[in-house]
Amino acid sequence: MRPMHRTLLVLLAIAASGSVGAASEPVVAAYTLEGHRGTVAAVAFSPDSTLLASASLDSTIRLWNPEQPAETSILVGHEHFVNTLAFAPQGMQLASGAADGEVRLWAPADEADPAGEWVTTSTFPPVAGAITQVAFCPEGTYLASASEDARVRVWNIPEAEEVTVLMGHGLGATSVAFGHDSILLASGSTDMTVRIWNREDGEAVHVLQGHTYAVQAVAFSPDGSLLASGSADHTIRLWDTTTGEELAVLRGHRGWVESVVFSPDGGLLVSGGGDGELHWWAIPDEDPASTLKADRYSVRGVAFSPDGRWLSSGGGDTKVRLWRLAGS
Repeated sequence: MRPMHRTLLVLLAIAASGSVGAASEPVVAAYTLEGHRGTVAAVAFSPDSTLLASASLDSTIRLWNPEQPAETSILVGHEHFVNTLAFAPQGMQLASGAADGEVRLWAPADEADPAGEWVTTSTFPPVAGAITQVAFCPEGTYLASASEDARVRVWNIPEAEEVTVLMGHGLGATSVAFGHDSILLASGSTDMTVRIWNREDGEAVHVLQGHTYAVQAVAFSPDGSLLASGSADHTIRLWDTTTGEELAVLRGHRGWVESVVFSPDGGLLVSGGGDGELHWWAIPDEDPASTLKADRYSVRGVAFSPDGRWLSSGGGDTKVRLWRLAGS
């Protein structure tokens, strides 16, 4: 177990209605989790919110108990930068993707002890480009991967067989996310576009244009009606997933927007940027409700816990940060 540095931060209290007001007491307990020796590229919570996973360019994945908070396991197996990870929506299964084009599935060696040792259960056939993001569909039967070869692949689980290759981006695919129905998925690319795909027929439903530099991140709202995209042009754009219409442009970051995530209730969007900041947006407001300095360099990954009690981020200073949210 590693000792953790704990500080209290006084932020804005964000009510369940989405309104914002001044907090009368500290509403966030902040923890800094140390152990990685390289940039933390991604963070994710288990579906029961009892574990936090972090992926790093030091080629490892670390698991943490947010309640302690403390490191519980180190997952070793990748030989190159681990760029991305995602928990399956049910049970204890983790997917990760690395710079050598390899995707792995992990599970506890002992199902009764998820805080113990984890092992690789499947290694997917490597692809030609670095894996930039992986995402499970809500049903847990498919995993999507985005990669620098400009392709988005859909794999079935647990067989780890490639079932669909989505082609259309002109440059590397940087990000991927599934919609709530497990049929639609979205991808972002360095070609400055976002594509919404139909997993079943492999066709692009919408090609969303508006960003002026690479799209770094995409995220669906919980009900699937909105898609957020973050870009190197320092903006976040909100899109109607049915019509493909651009609904809003959110400005505030002073660097690349590298990660976006909706809160479990869909009322908030949190973005992480190359300016080292987290911005909180109360949808549909176009001005940030709150800004938090979260990394000395850049925020590469951000995640809410499914129970809404925690927010975590990781970035360039090698540390994982964890916040207990207001009302938890």
